[in-house]
Amino acid sequence: MRARPWHLFCRKRRHHHHPEQPLSKSPASGHLIKSGAERLIIKNSVLDERGGEGSRAIDAFNGGEIRISDSELIAEPRDGNKDVIGFAYEQRVQFGDHQISIENSKIDCAFGSLIRGRINPKTTITNSPITQCRDQ
Repeated sequence: MRARPWHLFCRKRRHHHHPEQPLSKSPASGHLIKSGAERLIIKNSVLDERGGEGSRAIDAFNGGEIRISDSELIAEPRDGNKDVIGFAYEQRVQFGDHQISIENSKIDCAFGSLIRGRINPKTTITNSPITQCRDQ
């Protein structure tokens, strides 16, 4: 049986990700987190794509609000998509507010983009070193 992509997929209006272990190494063209929620909150987390064959660390396909705090995001240079966060690429629901807030976190883009998508969200980055990003 072929390995399935590791997706955390949420259709609810709000989704909170707060794992005890890191999400890592998407096995076959998947995202570490895929969410259609209006609000996605990631805190005290490690999303590490290194060594996998994934796509993006986060795919917020409807856009909405993403809040990342006290976390670490590490991209895989061989990913199918070269962005860490995909935003509103498959938008099915219209949300009124589109924004991304990153605070007290570390992000390694592996020479890709931090955020790409069909909508350009208001983005606030506070006390968060971002390395190896093409667009920073």
